[in-house]
Order: sequence, then structure tokens, then C-alpha cells
Amino acid sequence: MKFFNSSKFAIAWLLSIIVSTLIGLIDVISMKSGVFGSASDYLVGNYTPGWWGVFFKINVIMICILPMVYYLLVRHDVTEAIALFLSSMILWVFGLADIAFFFFQGKLVPATLPWLDNSFFIHKVSVVFGVASVTWWSLLVSVLIGLFLSYLIARFLEWVLPT
Repeated sequence: MKFFNSSKFAIAWLLSIIVSTLIGLIDVISMKSGVFGSASDYLVGNYTPGWWGVFFKINVIMICILPMVYYLLVRHDVTEAIALFLSSMILWVFGLADIAFFFFQGKLVPATLPWLDNSFFIHKVSVVFGVASVTWWSLLVSVLIGLFLSYLIARFLEWVLPT
């Protein structure tokens, strides 16, 4: 069995990985700007009040706009656009952008990431493994789960709604 039967769905899935990774880059740029607090505070989740709400909205808008642009300018295929949206959202909430955040700084993911305890999916993965707070390895497991789920959804859409 091939990874995807259609290269179109593979492209949509890879684009979703790129989108989530770019969210991590935007996060690094935000931190380095200093507008949202000092870098040392930002790294432990202490940033300007209201920043998370703004950042969340920027990410959701970006995740929503890309599938629309993909549909309008690249391929007029609604199933691929849906796969792109769902895969991007899953990868973001399961922490791919958080790993990218450290990657783009050239730093290792810290041993513990207590500010991610507020992230429902990432924290649930930690709890399943009996860890009270998010660790580097529970974040990695969360991302791997997200990659697998996003792949399954894209594959399911490819199977159920062939182009």
C-alpha cells in the first residue's frame, strides 16, 4: 500500500506540516520582537497579557486561509482543502509548532514545559503516561500522535471522497 494513492493528498498533508512549522517560526519572531515581554519571560509562558488570544487568532486565521487559497488558486478540490485544514489544525494542537519553536532557535526542547499544561491534547498525552506536567518526550509523543492522526484523516478523506 502506498503512503497516499494520490500525490495531491500527499501535497496537502505536507503543506499542513509546513503550516504548523511556520506557526513555530512566527512564535520565535514574536518572542524576539520584545513586544510581548522579555525573551526569558516568553520562554516560560509569561508574556504580555492578551498575547495568547491574539496569537491564537492569527494561527486559526492562517490555518483557515491556506486551504481557501489552495482551493481557489491551486486545485479546485474541496476534499484536499478539508484535509489541509484538518491536518494543519491537528498538528498545531498536538504540538508540532512547539517543537518548531525550539528548532528555529537552535535549542533543545527543555526537560519540562509547564506552560503547555494548558494545552488540552498535549497535556492529556502527558497524563496518559503518568506525568503531571508536559515534558520534552511527552511533547514528542504528542507530535507523533498528531502526525499519525493528521495522516489518517487525510488518507480517510482521500478514500471516502476521491478526487
